[in-house]
Amino acid sequence: MSAVLREQALGLGGAKLVDEALGVQGTTAMPVAVEPGACYLAVVIELRGTAQSLSVAARAGGREAQSRAPLDAPGTALSFCAGSTSRALIEVEARGLSLVWMSALWQTGRIRLGETEP
Repeated sequence: MSAVLREQALGLGGAKLVDEALGVQGTTAMPVAVEPGACYLAVVIELRGTAQSLSVAARAGGREAQSRAPLDAPGTALSFCAGSTSRALIEVEARGLSLVWMSALWQTGRIRLGETEP
């Protein structure tokens, strides 16, 4: 995960780990509890096998963010804010041979009062 964070120049600072998961080839949907107004960073990496494609998407409060890993990268990351909702859906799509992946979700900050979501 540190390689993905380093490649995309993403820092965690004092971010709080909220969720982590392991999965295999296919599409996996993971509902997670989020704090309204909080922002998050989701990372998914290939642990074992050979990935043909690896992507992550997040849906929260009517907004969606997506990220697909380049073929030579160990994984991908995306950030999103929860808006006024307390639930988000994280989806990992993994295609490949004997593929096992790991994901992690960190709360990275909050939307300031009076600001709009990114």
